[in-house]
Order: sequence, then C-alpha cells, then structure tokens
Amino acid sequence: AFGYLVKPIDTTQAIAAIEAALARAREVQQLKRSEVGLSAALTANRHISIAIGILMERHRLTNQHAFDTLRNLARSRRTKLAEIAVEIVTAAELLSLDD
Repeated sequence: AFGYLVKPIDTTQAIAAIEAALARAREVQQLKRSEVGLSAALTANRHISIAIGILMERHRLTNQHAFDTLRNLARSRRTKLAEIAVEIVTAAELLSLDD
C-alpha cells in the first residue's frame, strides 16, 4: 500500500492518491531494477578479483600484471572482462576437483 483515503472520499482526493501511488510504484520498480544491476556488477567484480588472484598465484604475477593479462585476454577475444574471469574461476574449480 502506498497511501490511504479517509471517508467520505472526494474524487479529486482519490485521483491525487492514485497518481501518487502509481508514481511511488514506478519508483519502487526502478529501485528493483537498480538493485539487480548492482548485484550483477558486484558478482562480476567478485569473479574478476578471484580470477586475478588465481593468475597471481599460478603464474607468480603482481596484481597489476594479472589484471593487465586478464584485460588483454578479454580484448583479444572481444568479450567482457567478467566473462573471461568466470571462465578462469570455473576452470580453476574444475582443476581443484582433481586434487
């Protein structure tokens, strides 16, 4: 519920309340879309950080060099950094199953 009306209901009052409720509902929907976008960005950043850590550990790279390697790979494949990061994390998880 985004509001309430007090009896007796005036048509002008009802229209104003409905318009306000619809505006508030649109705001809530926009916030939900923003939340989904932010959540996806956080997940992507988490995968990128983990992939950088994997590259650092496996290839003895500095943080910056590992990031540059990841970025260059994404550029050469013409794909998003997060997609490459997910591939690296998934591959590392699969390899760790064999240990």
